[in-house]
Amino acid sequence: MRRTLLTVAVSAGVLVWTPAGADTRTRCGDGNICNATIEGNISKADVLAFQKLAKKVASNPPSTQALIVTLNSKGGDVRAAIEIGQIVRRIPKSAAVVARDDICASACVFVLAGAVLRSVSGKVAIHRPYSMTTEEKKYQDRQREFSALSRAAKDYLEQMNVPLALYDEMMQIPPQAIKVLSDAELQRFGLDRNDPVYQDLLDSDIARSYGLSKTDYLSRKARAFQICQKVNAPAPKTLENARQAYELEQQCTVEVMNGTRNN
Repeated sequence: MRRTLLTVAVSAGVLVWTPAGADTRTRCGDGNICNATIEGNISKADVLAFQKLAKKVASNPPSTQALIVTLNSKGGDVRAAIEIGQIVRRIPKSAAVVARDDICASACVFVLAGAVLRSVSGKVAIHRPYSMTTEEKKYQDRQREFSALSRAAKDYLEQMNVPLALYDEMMQIPPQAIKVLSDAELQRFGLDRNDPVYQDLLDSDIARSYGLSKTDYLSRKARAFQICQKVNAPAPKTLENARQAYELEQQCTVEVMNGTRNN
């Protein structure tokens, strides 16, 4: 992805960013992993939907207390997005997905940050958080509100183990424009990868399953990444090729972890 400022919609000759209406859908069958889709403008109504969904997830057996959230939203209410992110984070296994043709922009990024598992194939875009009200207020009153919103956003990102440099980057982009994060920036801000604490727990579990120390496991994990990526070069061109490539990579990883493969 290129480092880009985007503007969408034209009004009276001025380029402006205009989120659409809210559309949050949830699906949670009895005993199954729950799914949610956020599209359009994030609002307080979406918080209520996620509160109900969280109760349903909690009623599932421990093995299926999980949630997959698909994100395709241009933003909305930052405080609502933070609340949703906090609800998502309290679910033991939560994943956020931005699909190839989708976008997660503005307030949506705070929901993305809330998941412990993150997969980004589409666009993630940021700009400066702003107040949703059009009320007439004194500068000092608006300053207090802005400072409170800034503290809430930074506290939240810190709790989600996301670098505060992300907020600093947001502040550089005016609210009427958006900046699409490059692959390098997604990596730097940790938005395209698992939460570091969750990943550490996962690494410990896998190391234990192989009977390895954490140090040995991480060493073999790095070796597997180098060796097993080569197994699938060049990239598969068909779905069947992709399936076979996945199976070969999994087999390669197991062999490296078991110590039966070194190259």
